[in-house]
Amino acid sequence: MIEGDKNLLTIVKIAFILKKSIREVAAFPLWERDLWRAIFEIYGPLDWQRDDLRTAQLISLQLTERRDLEDLTVYPNPARVLEKERARQAMSKEDALALFGVKEA
Repeated sequence: MIEGDKNLLTIVKIAFILKKSIREVAAFPLWERDLWRAIFEIYGPLDWQRDDLRTAQLISLQLTERRDLEDLTVYPNPARVLEKERARQAMSKEDALALFGVKEA
C-alpha cells in the first residue's frame, strides 16, 4: 500500500464517522488527520465497522424486500463480495430469469 492510499483510506474513515463529505475532511489540517489515523491504529476498525453495520440494519428495516446486511454496508467484506459475484456468474439462464419473475416457456 502506498502512502497516498493510506491517506485516502483515513480520509474516508473520518468522513464516515463524522458524517462529513470527503472534501471537508480533506481540508482538515494534516495534524488532525494524523491524529485520527493514530486513533484508528490504536482502536482498530471495530467502531466504524460496528457503526456501518448498525446503519445498514436501520436501512434494512425501511426496505420492503429482504436483503443481506452486507449488501447495505459501506465497507463490505471483499471476500464475501467476490463469492457473491462468482455465484452470480455461475447462475443458469433459468435462475437469472427467475430472479425477475420470468418463466421461460
